[in-house]
Amino acid sequence: MIRSYDGKSPRIANSAHVDKAACIIGDVEIGEDSSVWPGAVIRGDMGRITIGKQTIVEDNCVIHSGMPGSEKGNVSIGDRVIIGHGAVLNGLSVGSHVLIGMNATILHGTEIGSFSI
Repeated sequence: MIRSYDGKSPRIANSAHVDKAACIIGDVEIGEDSSVWPGAVIRGDMGRITIGKQTIVEDNCVIHSGMPGSEKGNVSIGDRVIIGHGAVLNGLSVGSHVLIGMNATILHGTEIGSFSI
């Protein structure tokens, strides 16, 4: 499901794959050749979520914008990132060429540099 929220609609590259069982809401941008798999929820309701090129968001991941104590909290995820099954990411920055393991929980304000596991 792809839908608008608060007047903002997802922007998804033509070459990206979003499974019909994924949910993309609000201020979200997904780059070229990226993929979002079943059960994933990407919710840009409290800030912008930007996902780079060739990034994989695996099954049942949750990516949510926002920051406690703040009205907004953007999420930035670089190129060639793999976000493992069931990972939860909130209000953060992830560089490029990163592996986030299955069931990882990444909390608000976290910065993960490029070429990290």
